Amino acid sequence: MRLLLRSLATGLLSLLLVVALLAATLGWLLGTTSGMNSVIALVNRLAPVTIETRGAFGALVEEFGFDELKVTVDSKTVTATAVRARLRDWKLQPPGADFAYLEAASLRVDVITDEIPLQNIGIPVYLTADRASLGSLTVIVDGTTVALQSIEGRATAGPAGYRVDDGRVALGPHKAQATAELGARRPFSLQAQGQVAARLQGKTVTASVRADGSLAEFQLDGELAGAATGTLSAVVASFDKPAVRSLTLALVGVDPRFWHPAAPTAELSIRGRLEPNAAMDRVAGRIAVENRAPGLLDAGRIPARSATAQVEVDAKQLKFSGVAGQLLQGSVSGDFSVAFADGDWQTEARVREVDLARLHGALQPLRVEGKVQANQKGETIRVTAELRHLGAPAAALDFDGRFTPKLASIDSARLAIGEGWASVAGSVELGGAYGADL
Repeated sequence: MRLLLRSLATGLLSLLLVVALLAATLGWLLGTTSGMNSVIALVNRLAPVTIETRGAFGALVEEFGFDELKVTVDSKTVTATAVRARLRDWKLQPPGADFAYLEAASLRVDVITDEIPLQNIGIPVYLTADRASLGSLTVIVDGTTVALQSIEGRATAGPAGYRVDDGRVALGPHKAQATAELGARRPFSLQAQGQVAARLQGKTVTASVRADGSLAEFQLDGELAGAATGTLSAVVASFDKPAVRSLTLALVGVDPRFWHPAAPTAELSIRGRLEPNAAMDRVAGRIAVENRAPGLLDAGRIPARSATAQVEVDAKQLKFSGVAGQLLQGSVSGDFSVAFADGDWQTEARVREVDLARLHGALQPLRVEGKVQANQKGETIRVTAELRHLGAPAAALDFDGRFTPKLASIDSARLAIGEGWASVAGSVELGGAYGADL
């Protein structure tokens, strides 16, 4: 019996020593920076991943972080700087970790794709963070870079995919707030909704947006406000070039002067379908425009009621070609473009049944057809025309003139009436005085 008790005491003591040793080891692993580095080294030996750190501090049971953290898996490399995190809870089955917060000053993702398309973007552990924030995110795929700034939200990640709640993202001057969910397996299902505020030409356009589908192809719908109101829809195929297949819009209340003080005033309703080029720096398509506030050029308005046209838009200009429109009086066909930088515009058109006095207040009433060219640079509008009078008597006019808010100048004008003709050059001060050469 004494031997039995001694054996039992020895066994219990040995067990307590083992438990104490395990507790001390676990405490060292979880409670010290050296222990945390040992855990990372163990992961490097057992998992198909390479983790490199610089400037580690803290411990897994309290706040910890790294000056730099680099993780490489196959052809993907993730590099984070100024990483800070606090682990709130963790579990072994299924493996996962719950963070109170997870922060990094920057995150850079480098991906080199191979011939076999990526099939799964999930991660083998479950991660959650009440607050995940990045100062900047740079994603480089085969040399193509996408950069975002100031990303923050509640994040969840795991084998099934990713979810962000109350996410806030900035891309230069553009900002978005959204809730989004992305599936891990191809075609990578996507659902998202939120608010976007974009800065275009120094103005703000806001939109309520919703995305539904997958990264292979999803529908993006937006309700616009600010510089224009209406709806905007896009079909996006993330793996194709161009990624945006089409853009459908129905806008009302568009005023060109809102974008630049030198542009004419109008109240435009625009409907159309546009498609971008492969470089995603220009869109083109067919649109229909209705002007609910037409007026004369000298009044700073557009003397047209409606038009259909082929349109091209890039960062520098808006261009309409193949225009077929109805003016205040008569119809027109031709081209028109306006530059975003300074509001200058130009047009070349053929007109039918047009009253010149319904284009500019300094022109005389004449019902004509023919060809007209006009452009505006600064405050000066230049007009050249070859026109034929449709009424009696038979008449034809060749005209070259310039107009400013203070002066109407006729560089040359030749009017043929029947068998006779007259030529005119001169100027008229719109304040009342005039001078002319006949």
